[in-house]
Amino acid sequence: PILRMLEATFLSLNESNPNITDSCWLCYDVKPPFYEGVALDTPFSYSTADAPRQCRWDTPRKGITLSQVTGQGRCFGNATLAKRKGNVCTEVVEPDRKNNKWVVPSVSGMWVCQRSGVSPCVFLAKFGNSNDFCVQVLIVPRVLYHSDGEVYHLFEENSRLHKREILTGITIAMLLGLGAAGTATGNRRGLDLLLMQQGGLCAALKEECCFYADHTGVVRDSMAELRNRLAQRQKDREAQQGWFESWFNRSPWLTTLISTLIGPVTIILLTLIFGPCILNKLVQFNKRCLETANTLFLECR
Repeated sequence: PILRMLEATFLSLNESNPNITDSCWLCYDVKPPFYEGVALDTPFSYSTADAPRQCRWDTPRKGITLSQVTGQGRCFGNATLAKRKGNVCTEVVEPDRKNNKWVVPSVSGMWVCQRSGVSPCVFLAKFGNSNDFCVQVLIVPRVLYHSDGEVYHLFEENSRLHKREILTGITIAMLLGLGAAGTATGNRRGLDLLLMQQGGLCAALKEECCFYADHTGVVRDSMAELRNRLAQRQKDREAQQGWFESWFNRSPWLTTLISTLIGPVTIILLTLIFGPCILNKLVQFNKRCLETANTLFLECR
């Protein structure tokens, strides 16, 4: 399921931004939150049925809050409360309670409510219009995007990796279906990612489990791919270096030795070069001082 979600994320990203998927890494964080919400600005509907078919109650509830929702979507409920909680609503309407029992989101959407949390549908008889509001969202996997260069730089230079999150939009939900077969519960997913890291199926970057991707799709054995690419980069770099620079790279002890000796050697060379001149100047200065003192002594006599 984890790889299926990642492949769906990649397809969506490749469709919307093909210029950044030529060579990149898509990563999961092994720590929660594993999902986030993208607000949907699409029409929703109502239902008079006791158990509407549109309400996907068998879908696992991903625990997200309003703070994990990005963008703006359609809301219903208390407009004043919605404005106080942040700019997540394009508009806030009062729910139509006349003959209606349920507020139903658009296809693939869910409701995130201030008080009741995540729900496939909202039951109007229990909804408090005066102290609650709900925003329509699409819940997507939380995926981190890294460029090819960032990952190689991390492994080669051991520097800090700067993360940029990607929000992949509604296409992800259409590809995944947001069904039970395409998701995993939070605790299980964290364990699966750790096992994948330990098994070498993904590249472990800090606390992330990363997979290499290009225009052909997601590479499942990404750790082997990373090793091959790092080895190739090393060969290319050595081919571009001169013999002198390559000599230093292949002999780290030589670099350490030279850096240790360069200070004392420099001082000795400077002494040999400028020492005689300085000594000669000192001798001449002392000689002039003695001649001046001798002249004054003779004049005094």
